Amino acid sequence: MSTTIVRKSIFHFGVLLFCFLSSCSSVPRTTRMQVADMLETTDVMSNSLKTSLFFAECQTSEEPIRLSYQKAENLSSDMFRPSEQWIFVERVIDSVPLQELKNSYNITTVRAADKMKASEMHAERNVTHLMTAKVTSITRDAYKDRTDAYKCQYEIMNLQTGETVWSDSYEIKRMASGLSWD
Repeated sequence: MSTTIVRKSIFHFGVLLFCFLSSCSSVPRTTRMQVADMLETTDVMSNSLKTSLFFAECQTSEEPIRLSYQKAENLSSDMFRPSEQWIFVERVIDSVPLQELKNSYNITTVRAADKMKASEMHAERNVTHLMTAKVTSITRDAYKDRTDAYKCQYEIMNLQTGETVWSDSYEIKRMASGLSWD
C-alpha cells in the first residue's frame, strides 16, 4: 500500500513539474519589430523604388547618379541597434532589382558617414542624391493587450535641387495579448 501512495505521489509531482516547466518555457509575446518585419519592409520598398518614376528617369539620364544613403532614423518607441538601423536602407540599396538597375545604368552608391550633412556629401563625395529612412511608431495599451503600429518612411532627395524625387512608406502592426515582454 505504501508503494501505491509513493507511486501516486511521484506521478502527481511529475504532472505538477511538467505543468510548471511548460508554463515557464512558453515563448514570450512581444510587439517589438522583428527581423522578418524589417525584411518585409525592405522588400516592399525595393520593389517600389524599382518601379518608381525616379528610376525610369535614371534610364534616360545621361548624367551619372551618385546615390548616398544614411542609416534609418529611429523615432519609434523601440531601441534599434545601429546595425538594425543600417539594415533598413542597405537591404533596399543592395536588393537584386536595384543591383540590376545600377549595373545597367550610370548609378553608383556611396555609404554616408554617420554624421555627415547632405551639403558636405554633395561637395566632398560628388553625391547627387541622398536616400533616408525614418521609423516611427504608435503604441496602444488596453489592459493586457498591446498594439504597436510602425511606419517606415523612405525618401530620395536630389541634393542639387533639394527636391524629393521618390518617397514611399510601409506600415506594420504588431499585437500581443496577455502579458507581453518588451
